[in-house]
Amino acid sequence: MPLISMQGIEPFERAPRSLPRPARPSPDSQWAAALLLGAISVALLAQGAFYPRTQLWVAVLLAAALLALPRSGPQSRSGPLGGVDRAVTLPALGLAAWASIDAALHSQLRGGVAYLILLAGMLLVFLACARLDAAARDLVLTGLTGCGVLLALIGWLGLALHLSRWTWQGQGLWRASSTLTY
Repeated sequence: MPLISMQGIEPFERAPRSLPRPARPSPDSQWAAALLLGAISVALLAQGAFYPRTQLWVAVLLAAALLALPRSGPQSRSGPLGGVDRAVTLPALGLAAWASIDAALHSQLRGGVAYLILLAGMLLVFLACARLDAAARDLVLTGLTGCGVLLALIGWLGLALHLSRWTWQGQGLWRASSTLTY
C-alpha cells in the first residue's frame, strides 16, 4: 500500500532521494558530548574552575572528551582549527596575545599563563563541539541549559533562605550568586 509523502503519493520503497535520511547518532559522539558536558559542568559548579585542583579535573575531562571524539565529524566549515569559525579564533588569539604582552610588561609571566590555558581550553571546547553530530550537540545544549537553570535555582534558593554561601550581601541588599561567582 503506498504511503503519502510531502511530495505526493509514492511507494515507501521509492522515497525521493532529495530528502535527507536521518543519521544514526554515533556512540563515540555521544560519549564525547557527555564528557564535554561533564567538564563544563564541573567548571560551572566549582566557581568557574578558578582553583588549580578543579582546573586539573576539567582538563582531564576535556582531554577524555577529545579522545572520545569520532575521527571524522560533520565539520560544515573548515576553519583554522578544523571547524572552529574564524570569528571565534581570531578574537581568542588576540586575547592570548594581549595576555602575553600584558604579563611580560608587568613581569608577571605566571599570571599570563592562566589566561592562555583558559583560552586554549575554550578553543578546545569549540573544536570538540564542531566535531559532534547533531544529536550530541543537542545533548550538550540541553545539558548547558540544565546547568544554567540549576545555577539560577541555587542562587535563588540561597537568596530566599539567606544562605551567605550562595548569596552576596552589600549595602543592605541580598543578591544571588550561586556557585558560579567569578
